[in-house]
Amino acid sequence: MANPETLLQRDIVQAIEAMGLSVYRMNAGGYRGRAQLHPAGTPDLLVLLPLGSVVWLEVKTRSGQLSETQREAHEALARQGHSVHVVRSVNEALHACVVDSREKS
Repeated sequence: MANPETLLQRDIVQAIEAMGLSVYRMNAGGYRGRAQLHPAGTPDLLVLLPLGSVVWLEVKTRSGQLSETQREAHEALARQGHSVHVVRSVNEALHACVVDSREKS
């Protein structure tokens, strides 16, 4: 059986896609051969918003905690002007997408 965070992430992806937005799962820390796909700590999901904006989502269960590597990666993205949200439900994820979309339009 899939872990709760994986199931939550699947539900979030489906809900975001139902809004007509594109969402990409990042597989942080993963490798293909010897090439690293994305650095460790990269948020779980990248959502493409209207007008060329993006929002990063880190999916955690209610009791899930960020690792130090994740915290550092999120801070680095924020310093570059990116919006990063830790979300613990489908509603939180959708809210992050809608709020960011409105702020950047």
